[in-house]
Amino acid sequence: MNFFKILDKANKKNTFLYWAGGYVGLFAHPLYWYIWTYIYPGFYESTFFRFLCSAVSIPVILLSFWPERLKVYFPIYWFFFLMLQLPITFTYLMLMNKFTGMWLICETMMILVLAVFYQRFILYCLNLTIGIAIATIVYMHNAAEIFAFDDDFIALLIPLPMAIFCIIIFNYALNKGNILAETNEILKSLGGSIAHEIRNPLNSILVAIEEIEGLHKKEDPLGLKTILLTKICKELINNGNSIINITLQNIQGKPIDSSLFITLSFKKCMYWVLDSYAFRAGERSKVTFKDNYDFYFKGDASLFSYTMFNLLKNALYYLKSYPESTIEIKAHCINGKNLVCFRDTGPGIPARIIPKLFDNFATFGKSEGTGLGLPFCKRVMDSFGGSIYCRSVEGQYTEFFLVFPSCDDVPQIEIDQETTKPADASVKTTWVLLVDDDITSSTITSKYLIRSGVQCDVAENGQVALDMLAIKDYQAVFMDLQMPVMNGIEATEKIRLQQKFKDLIIIGLTGASSEIEIQTALNSGMNDCLTKPVRREQLIEKLNHFFK
Repeated sequence: MNFFKILDKANKKNTFLYWAGGYVGLFAHPLYWYIWTYIYPGFYESTFFRFLCSAVSIPVILLSFWPERLKVYFPIYWFFFLMLQLPITFTYLMLMNKFTGMWLICETMMILVLAVFYQRFILYCLNLTIGIAIATIVYMHNAAEIFAFDDDFIALLIPLPMAIFCIIIFNYALNKGNILAETNEILKSLGGSIAHEIRNPLNSILVAIEEIEGLHKKEDPLGLKTILLTKICKELINNGNSIINITLQNIQGKPIDSSLFITLSFKKCMYWVLDSYAFRAGERSKVTFKDNYDFYFKGDASLFSYTMFNLLKNALYYLKSYPESTIEIKAHCINGKNLVCFRDTGPGIPARIIPKLFDNFATFGKSEGTGLGLPFCKRVMDSFGGSIYCRSVEGQYTEFFLVFPSCDDVPQIEIDQETTKPADASVKTTWVLLVDDDITSSTITSKYLIRSGVQCDVAENGQVALDMLAIKDYQAVFMDLQMPVMNGIEATEKIRLQQKFKDLIIIGLTGASSEIEIQTALNSGMNDCLTKPVRREQLIEKLNHFFK
């Protein structure tokens, strides 16, 4: 059973290799049998082995038609399929042809090709060894006389160890690549899970804020102060959600979209960073911001905040070990470009580390670091049209320089949530079905819709949504992707199977925001997809777009 599990794990991602191996085995063996028998006769050929190899290739090609109960045994079939196709057949023909030069070359090529089908070196060696042993036994049983080994023959075998050595190097490199790929996938999955769990409490706070706002009137002085405080809380939560999205984009390697960049004031952004950062006791007094110079730049406030947060976090990390260290942030203009200097008098960075600072997964001196922060900061500055570099003297200071291109535009003011474009008249007459198992998320989203004049019902999973669609007419559905009982993808596919729902607007809601998940949602029949938590303006804009 353990051997079976190893085979299954080694081959479960080899769909393309199954396809390639099946078709090559089906056609190549009969073709070469014909060539060596009729076009270039003179070598020994085995009709039995050639056409047996071709015949056993058919089940591999038809793997998708195997019953599910038999597919679990396919890795074992594949193991012995490869053994017959390569080590057994090629070794047997080489032995029967008395190790002629051409068949020694074929045997060497067989050793190399077999490695392509195996990521685990132990399985490769096992398949090759057993296959050669079986071929030798069959040869000794069928051969009229056993081939005599002499010095000339041994000289011909010298290239074989080199071939096996190349296989070891190839296998090692392949495994390293697979480990990196698997690590990347794990990070993406973990990032999505963490983001989902963090968003839940943030959304709970938003619900409370919505309720607090509803208890006060703007005409009341206390109400005005409450509304001001709740607005600040909303901004902080939205900034937190933006950072979650940014982190996910970093892990998933998504390009930064610069189409929505606006003109920002560096000084205002920097004050927002210092007001928003969660300083521990005594940390704020260590940071000095010299605001004697301001400039404008095209960018995104959340991305800028993320960059400065990361620099602050890295510098403050060493505060306990270097209590006398300080941080100074200042800006000035050099040769028409705006330069921000972030300087800390902490431990400094060794010269050998600096060239690797902006490489993915490169960390220095922090056991819990992921090595993703500074590389993403570089991506942010690149998207702003600028750059970032570091200068440091170990034991004295570290300076990060952020270069921004000049911008003469007037700073743009971000749209307040209360001034969002209202729902069109056609949208207000529609019934929307919101499908989400997260009570917090559905409460917020439904409040946004209802307060915008849209009529809304809520379903807790895909099956309930199907039942509600059967008894009531809805013009649009907001469908969460991850739900118990029946998820959003499955529910959408079932909805689209019914002719009467072919024009129903279905908009997906996802907390992961991965390209694969979004594409899967669109392929299932959804018209569009939004990333959770969804803002009020996003909901209304989507509805206005589809019902204009």
